Amino acid sequence: LHFLSVNQIKISVIVPTYCPGEYLKDCIASLNKQDLDPSEYEIIIVLNGSKYPYWDNIKQLIGDDKRYDLLYSAEAGVSNARNKGIDAARGEFLTFMDDDDIVSPQYLSGMMEISDTKSIGVSMVRSFRHDISHWSSNFFICKKMAHIEKYRNASFFKNRSFISYVAGKLLHRDIIGNIRFNNRFTNGEDALFMTTITKNVKNICFTNYDSCYYVRERIGSASRRKLSKFKLLRDSLGLIHEYISIYCRNPFRYSLPLFLSRIPGVMKNAYVLAKNK
Repeated sequence: LHFLSVNQIKISVIVPTYCPGEYLKDCIASLNKQDLDPSEYEIIIVLNGSKYPYWDNIKQLIGDDKRYDLLYSAEAGVSNARNKGIDAARGEFLTFMDDDDIVSPQYLSGMMEISDTKSIGVSMVRSFRHDISHWSSNFFICKKMAHIEKYRNASFFKNRSFISYVAGKLLHRDIIGNIRFNNRFTNGEDALFMTTITKNVKNICFTNYDSCYYVRERIGSASRRKLSKFKLLRDSLGLIHEYISIYCRNPFRYSLPLFLSRIPGVMKNAYVLAKNK
């Protein structure tokens, strides 16, 4: 039995992991250093794909810390893992973190201050290679973060880049509802999920730089692996079809400009991924 009650847990942090390397240790260490009261958040690590020796390695990393739940999914895929985490989460709010990234100590508390049942909290984002003290702005959203005042209280269309990735967000479970990641896709699934939940969102709110998500620039990560042209074409056509279908089912609850922007966005993403070597 967990020593945390459902009512105490404010945030569930969901960390999918597949054949994790040493970097997972840094991810866990940063979550252990949060300035939020330990009784107010839980960390759900979902191991998918190969179980051993990774299961035992993760067990050693988390020890007997009661904030952690370690789950296993035999079916590989980050969407499957995230969905399993959503279903197991007990927190009022949910946030997703990649297993090779790091967050600042004020990450969770900073987003809690600005998030509610209709508002998505968005943290600042920086990138790094080895040490966050030598951070950079190589992640695509960083350049917009440098001019964040332009995006406060802006439309979903203007904020479309911030609604294209799931990291660095705090989402109330009322916003997520019964929406889940589409496990049919292995690229573009973040933007599809985030765009789909906008029917339950009124505001996009931003933290200051004390609350920061650090994206690791790692060779072999999902965004840097080579994909076949056939797969990219098939997924791109499938994503465009999904966007059209989702909008047509609830046209009065969605932003048409946002959904229209996703079509060239899908094509641009396919072009970028096609250049991976």
